[in-house]
Amino acid sequence: MSRTSAGRSPLLAAVLTAALVLFGTVVTTGPAAAEPRAADCAQTGAIFNHPHSDPRRIHEHLECLIDGTPEGAEIRMASYRFADGEVVAALDRAIERGVKLKIIVDHRFVADDEHPDFALFWGLQKKIGSDKTKDSWAAPCPGEGDDGACIGSFKMHNKQFTFSETHGVPDVTFITSSNLEDKEIPVADNDGIFMWNSGYTAANDAPLYDWFANRYFTDLAAEHPANDDYFEERKLPAEDGLGNYKVYHSPRKSGNTVLDILDKINCHGSTTGGTDPGNRTIVRVAVWAISGNELSDPGVKIAKRLWDLDNEGCYVDIVADRIDADTDGPLRTLLRKPERTEIGKQQNYHGPEVREFNNKQDFGTHQKNLLIEGTYDGQKNQKIVFTGSVNFTYRSVRVNDETWLQINDGGVYDRFAENFADVRQAAHSCWQSSRDTSCTGERDHPKPTKPYTCHETADEYGDSGNLYLYRGETCAGDNDAKDADNDQDYGDDKGDIKDFDNRTVSIVNTTKRHVKFYNYPRYNEGHPEGDSFCVRPGQWVNRLAPYGDDDSSWSGSISSHELVDAGDCDRWFGGYHEPNR
Repeated sequence: MSRTSAGRSPLLAAVLTAALVLFGTVVTTGPAAAEPRAADCAQTGAIFNHPHSDPRRIHEHLECLIDGTPEGAEIRMASYRFADGEVVAALDRAIERGVKLKIIVDHRFVADDEHPDFALFWGLQKKIGSDKTKDSWAAPCPGEGDDGACIGSFKMHNKQFTFSETHGVPDVTFITSSNLEDKEIPVADNDGIFMWNSGYTAANDAPLYDWFANRYFTDLAAEHPANDDYFEERKLPAEDGLGNYKVYHSPRKSGNTVLDILDKINCHGSTTGGTDPGNRTIVRVAVWAISGNELSDPGVKIAKRLWDLDNEGCYVDIVADRIDADTDGPLRTLLRKPERTEIGKQQNYHGPEVREFNNKQDFGTHQKNLLIEGTYDGQKNQKIVFTGSVNFTYRSVRVNDETWLQINDGGVYDRFAENFADVRQAAHSCWQSSRDTSCTGERDHPKPTKPYTCHETADEYGDSGNLYLYRGETCAGDNDAKDADNDQDYGDDKGDIKDFDNRTVSIVNTTKRHVKFYNYPRYNEGHPEGDSFCVRPGQWVNRLAPYGDDDSSWSGSISSHELVDAGDCDRWFGGYHEPNR
């Protein structure tokens, strides 16, 4: 039997596909094939969903790839979750066509009959068996208890799929950040269709297909004890013969893959069409989690390196679903005061752009993307994407089975950068920015599910023209003090705000001006080591506690403030900044 169905040659299949696409027809193989985008799914490129307007786009793309496989072709998949009934239906159709399936999943979800993965997985396994010596099989990783991994000792967190042929195209690899969860999974628990996700397809690429389908999948499927030093033993990253790609996997016992990559960035050098002036290298991060509560945690070290890069001159722009806010955690690390070149001089740069969705709220980001535009590994004018399953967490680095794919392609980079802008605009919270216009305007469907007291205060008193200060977090209760004369300051013996600045925990600015805050009286006069920040007109900061450095926090540390113009500011706190703790 040839690798194409019904005796059709690969060349003829490709010609017919192109001709039918030209006339608006979707070509599929097999019954009841997935409808949209079938003509596009077997092409190299990036794909993204939109959790509001097009939530299933990535999963439909996967269904299209499955439905394009002819009799005798082989699908191999390694999936953390197995809870999308429509994807499983596409796999059932593939079985009926005589497609070979090899499926490996995280142990924990399919071992728990309370999870929807349980019925879907075991129902499919009944059809194809679990004997790994056969052409088709489905099996969980061999872990038990909290160990659901195949190689590591915690999670098999991959979401990767290979197709020996689909829609007449050979050697297709698809990786995504999206967990296989359908609309039956509640929005609050759904890391698939109801969060921002990304995917990448490499078509007609035999070396990359061989790595994922044969080498890595074989390692996942093998019976062996947990191996938390897989990165070193496999001598990763894999790059020989892979062209524009490099492949990184976890777990690794020592070192940190994300840090290794960040350490290759040079913050100065020409960029290729970047939006930031001054030939600064641009570093964009869209990731589900940056976690840790100790300075030694991998996630905190990554946050520190991102802060260092911004301080060295890179333009660092971060959006995450959650960033841990412990005293020694990554959020506090990212919001540290920028260093100054010398006492009394302006700091070179103003800290990373930091945005966050409200963790445990709906429609956040589940992506795992790092974008670098500029000078990387000694080469200027680079546009590089890292994408896959890796979060900036201890588990992703040390104990999970994970994949990160490096893609050196300017066109692919541009697609990811466009999507990054959409995700960034949808974030619910803006912690910090270095541009007057960065954290303003409408967000894309924030749909909050918790009361936003600072937001409500700003709306309620929006026309008052006052500055409101609060001792409690998230502007709780009535305002504790207000600057009703628009420019009264601690130390000037005027106004009812005197002696209150240094007890301030949250802020609402309903004036028409920017308000600049200082950590010494009289606008840091005589204190060149002092720090400052601004709050835009009409905006707010729900709590100051995460802002600061190892020595102090801004909470209760404001000692003076004044009305200023935007040009007098270089660092803004808050913005569309709503409580998320």
